[in-house]
Amino acid sequence: MNIKINSVKGAYSYTLENSLDGKEYKRINVLYEPTTISQESLEIGKTYYYRVRVCNKNGYCSEWTTVNKKQTTLSPTFKLSTSKKKVTINITSVNGADGYEVYRSTSKKKGYKLQGEVTDLVLENTTKKGKTYYYKVRSYKLVDGKKVYSSYIKIKSIKSK
Repeated sequence: MNIKINSVKGAYSYTLENSLDGKEYKRINVLYEPTTISQESLEIGKTYYYRVRVCNKNGYCSEWTTVNKKQTTLSPTFKLSTSKKKVTINITSVNGADGYEVYRSTSKKKGYKLQGEVTDLVLENTTKKGKTYYYKVRSYKLVDGKKVYSSYIKIKSIKSK
């Protein structure tokens, strides 16, 4: 997970803390310039709480700004290929993902329908010759019997042969 600290005019330091319950916070870092901090080894499906406080050179500090972030699995990448009335979707594996969902539409902006859940990283589906299809894919991790989804990645299109 990445936490981006934005620049604040007159800031001397930025204090970043995190918590697992939103009540008891632990200091992660004190920064002297805005940056992006990466948090690794987080549990998928768990909500993490972060807060930031900005201080000036005289020691005056702002109130805490709180952000809640739910850790999800990473978004997969995929490639499309076509042969006679068939599109093949090859998905690149995401570490920790239990599966992938592939959606297809004939319109880029709407009408996506689930084409299948994939665990072997390849999905083939039938198409009409000469028609353009749009695909989007997301990964998921099972946490306590429920799916925790990644965001969708960039929509890709292909014209069927």
